[in-house]
Amino acid sequence: MNNPLEATLVAKRSKGSNPLVKRIVVATDLSEHSRKTTEYAVVLAKRFGASLTLVHVFEQEQITVTTPQVGEAHENARHHAELTLLGVFEEVRQTHPDCEMEFRVGDPVQQIALMASTFKADLVVIGSHHLRFLARMFAADEARRILHAIGCPVLVYHGAGTAGDAARKPQLMDGSVQSPVS
Repeated sequence: MNNPLEATLVAKRSKGSNPLVKRIVVATDLSEHSRKTTEYAVVLAKRFGASLTLVHVFEQEQITVTTPQVGEAHENARHHAELTLLGVFEEVRQTHPDCEMEFRVGDPVQQIALMASTFKADLVVIGSHHLRFLARMFAADEARRILHAIGCPVLVYHGAGTAGDAARKPQLMDGSVQSPVS
């Protein structure tokens, strides 16, 4: 070990506590891959003794012409998403009671950053499945904006079968590989 700080961090980790991760926010698009991402976030939360907040952002459609049928279909989709999130939340609470959920409407990047800030997240976990969200987030301007807005590490869960590589591990946005089990 090169310095006293490094020795202190190793000593704290060996005692089974990690004061750096007390709250994890996991973004879900309610897909099967997001369920796996959520399961991974639960493992992390248990490992660190952290609370977990599930966040789903329902994107507001830009509709130029509306009819009662379009409005009804939109409200039905929103209601279905809320019920699906509630079901995922109830499943997670059975294994990790220190869990909350947030259903938001709007831009996913803005809303996830807002939730990370509101809940003072130490870590944000997202899945790599939602390509439109990731493409927007990893665009040069958006990546800087979300990283600046969040102010905490962002872990991207790839999972088996994603990007053609079953052995991929979750990565922090700086590219370092992370695993919940040492």
